[in-house]
Amino acid sequence: MDQESLHEHLLQPSFYPEKPSSVTFRETHISRVYILDRHVYKMKKPVNLGFLDFSSLERRRFFCEEEVRLNSRFSTDTYLCVVPVCRDNGGLHIGLPGETVEYLVKMRRLPEELMLSRRLEEQKVDLHPEMARIARHLADLHISEPVSNHDEGYSDLMHIRRNWEENFSQTMTHIESSISPDGFAALRSYVKRFLEDHEELIDQRERDGWVRECHGDLHAEHICLTDPVRIYDCIEFNRRFRVSDILADIAFLLMDIDCHGRYDLSDALWQAYLDRLAAPAPEELVRFYKVYRAYVRGKVAAISGSEPEVSEDLRGKAWHSASGYFNLALGYILPPALLITCGLMGTGKSSLAAELATALRAELIRSDLLRLQFKNGPGTGEQAAYMDGAYRSELTEKVYGQMAEQAREHLKAGRTVILDASFANAGHRHSMQQLAAGCSVPFAVLYCQCSRETALMRLYGRMQEGTDVSDGRVELYDIQRIHFETPTDNEPVIEIKTSGRVDYTVNRLLGRMPAIIGETGLKKQKN
Repeated sequence: MDQESLHEHLLQPSFYPEKPSSVTFRETHISRVYILDRHVYKMKKPVNLGFLDFSSLERRRFFCEEEVRLNSRFSTDTYLCVVPVCRDNGGLHIGLPGETVEYLVKMRRLPEELMLSRRLEEQKVDLHPEMARIARHLADLHISEPVSNHDEGYSDLMHIRRNWEENFSQTMTHIESSISPDGFAALRSYVKRFLEDHEELIDQRERDGWVRECHGDLHAEHICLTDPVRIYDCIEFNRRFRVSDILADIAFLLMDIDCHGRYDLSDALWQAYLDRLAAPAPEELVRFYKVYRAYVRGKVAAISGSEPEVSEDLRGKAWHSASGYFNLALGYILPPALLITCGLMGTGKSSLAAELATALRAELIRSDLLRLQFKNGPGTGEQAAYMDGAYRSELTEKVYGQMAEQAREHLKAGRTVILDASFANAGHRHSMQQLAAGCSVPFAVLYCQCSRETALMRLYGRMQEGTDVSDGRVELYDIQRIHFETPTDNEPVIEIKTSGRVDYTVNRLLGRMPAIIGETGLKKQKN
């Protein structure tokens, strides 16, 4: 059957038995989804990607039936049936007699306004009670699933190794575009060490019966906050991807919530899940599975961005998404630390710090926001401070003192802290290094650099937009440069060129940090 011809039919409301008022359409690399007033129809593309094979009509029928069967575990009334598309002398029809040319999965339409992904983006309501509901639902499902086995001859450890080998192999062609060589090497090294050090733990988890047939693709887009909670779109096309330790399943959702920057919700979900599970759940194993889930999402986004039919705009978005996931994976493998930005205004410190904070689940403390709290209004105090000697001013000392106090509290709680400020004074940098030593955490100065022309262009653009809280201005750049005390080789400094894509710059930085962040007295590093 000509897929494009069928697609045109499926876009027409009159083609469906229920005669909806409209049809909207969404597409992934493996399926086409048609959204009606009350129902959703899903068609699998005739593709063979190695890890899935929908190339024949019979295989598509089988996997449509599997999709209904498997998803009914998580959402009992959402997946309705598999319906044939048939052809007779009168043309194409859904569910009527004739030659079957395609199969569709028919589902009830769930309210999009209750999708967890949308609620996370809106950030308008307290979602902590919803985390408890989701956690209870998942824990009950995981506990109720029977113990499962992998294909004959495969242990869970072998299965994990195989998946990682496949991940790294499929990512090789995306090094440089979506993941830096340093980032790739760091993750590969981490996985190798972890599996060597935790073989017995993984084997024991399997012997204890925690490997079960799970969801396999458990992220926020697949959860609807109805009553009861409905979870959908589990992996039906490859059993290997859904049979896992139950911790690998919940780790996917924890990672995805982290990716939205809602670490408070991720922590709340995990604690509620633990309470409901009432069984062992090693933290180091959950972190490992979060690395795996972030890497897989990064890989899929990188592959999507490299498809020849993808527009340049979508390609850029896909690569940015891929870098974000790879950065999150790298962030999971690093210990808590105190990191401070350093550099002239306009050198990209805040952009770097924000991207880095998401990857590291870090507390981000911005000097610009604190400064606003300590003065009457934006812009007035900073310029006066520079004219009077900014780095000796009472305001600046007050801001840096408050940053240190907040950082100390977060470090004591075991969180990574990023201080976003110019740190133009060597004494301020040294004070923060002493703070890190007192809290027994690694410390690094992230020295951001770009050309004067680039910095001034950024400052001018910021001034035109008028939306940034920073007081950096074009007319202050050269004044700050005169007073700026450049970091020396005696400081634990990492030099970072910020003229490129910020997500990729962070990827390179994170890729190099496992080898240097735990060292004392770092030599000057270039990124």
